[in-house]
Amino acid sequence: EWWTLLEAVDRERIQRAVESVRERRPVTETARVRKRDGTWVWLEARADAVMDEDGAVVGYRITARDTSEHRAAAMALMESEAKYRLLAESIDDIVCLQDLDGTAQYYSASTEKALGFTPAELVGKDVFALTHPDDLAKLAGDAYLAVLRGETPLVEWRCLKKDGTYIWVETHTALLRNESGVPDRLLSVTRDI
Repeated sequence: EWWTLLEAVDRERIQRAVESVRERRPVTETARVRKRDGTWVWLEARADAVMDEDGAVVGYRITARDTSEHRAAAMALMESEAKYRLLAESIDDIVCLQDLDGTAQYYSASTEKALGFTPAELVGKDVFALTHPDDLAKLAGDAYLAVLRGETPLVEWRCLKKDGTYIWVETHTALLRNESGVPDRLLSVTRDI
């Protein structure tokens, strides 16, 4: 029988989906399916009933596509992100991911210990807002342009804490590129000195 090709954990769910189609309710499901050669693939299938002019079911329409590669890539990405997040959350340095315009997309949890701000308070804001006014030209000017040229300068500057005081920090910033090689974001690592 066809259901023996399904991974055991999916059989009951897929059987319920088949019943739904028989009751004229279309479904879309994903399941692991064993191929003739014994290997497993992930299939996403959409099924619905085909009816004649009188509304009687005369058959079923099923379209399926192999999503194994897409699923494997998504899992690899999730695992990679989890590893980097674990690393970023395990160090005392402040890790910041920002758009090229300086808008913060991510701050590590260590930001709260070092500056008093939670990451949520800073994400979506201009990263240069934490810069002492006397250091802004150095950080947002020369150092920023060096990073855009592909350099990774080490810059010392004063950073605003939540209590209104400033601390001296040093920051390394690197330019990140997307899969096409186009500059995409900046990654900064900052530590209290």
